[in-house]
Amino acid sequence: VSYRNLGEGLLFRDSQGGKIFDNKFYGNCAGLPLLDTGAPGIGGNVRVYDNRVQANNKACPGSGDAPPFSGIGIGILGDTGTRVEDNRISDQAAGGPSALPGGGIVMIDTTGFGGTAPTNNRISDNRIKHNSPVDIFSDGSGSGNGFRSNRCASSVPGGLCS
Repeated sequence: VSYRNLGEGLLFRDSQGGKIFDNKFYGNCAGLPLLDTGAPGIGGNVRVYDNRVQANNKACPGSGDAPPFSGIGIGILGDTGTRVEDNRISDQAAGGPSALPGGGIVMIDTTGFGGTAPTNNRISDNRIKHNSPVDIFSDGSGSGNGFRSNRCASSVPGGLCS
């Protein structure tokens, strides 16, 4: 359980391989960002499953190389070959200024700060609800990313929910 941190519940930064499962992340600025910033090697190849991610709405001010952020459940931020499956993600909403898009699951390109475009990630069988502005956000960058059987109501672009 990781909660009420002025930061992330768990930050998987510039790391390769692993399993993150059976956790609860709530009340943080972001629940679980999977971040590639361009450190040697490519971040990713992690399996994220059976987690509960709820109301990560605290506002984190920018500091050092991090921009201000808030309202992110699970972030796939430039990672490669990551699987996000069978998670329950709800009630994310930015509690303050955020330079990153918010939502239940957020997938974006990180080349702007040295990272990579997200590639070959699979997001499936998640229950995602009551997130603002959307349940799933993807900036459309990268290639080989798949969204399948996610139970949610809203996505950018449209069509990522079942």
